[in-house]
Amino acid sequence: MQSDAMERLGLRQLLLEPELLEAVEPDVALVATLIALHRVVPAHSRETARTVVRAVTVELERRLAQRTRSAAAGALSRAARSLRPKAADRAITTAAPLT
Repeated sequence: MQSDAMERLGLRQLLLEPELLEAVEPDVALVATLIALHRVVPAHSRETARTVVRAVTVELERRLAQRTRSAAAGALSRAARSLRPKAADRAITTAAPLT
């Protein structure tokens, strides 16, 4: 089944020649395809495939780390916090008149 998918998608040439795999722009879709077809990848192309997967993984980790750091810094920033409670946070109660 995987070899049929490789033929339909035209991936056989890409997987058989590591030079072509190096020339392709690495992206998440390519990594997903390489992982799905990992059993069919020839031994001489595996290291190139690992390099492509590693490059995409490093880029994703870098982008996620940057977003996580900025979100954590914003959440922990004391200067951005107000000591006064917001109107929605205050409980407004009215005392019933004593009769």
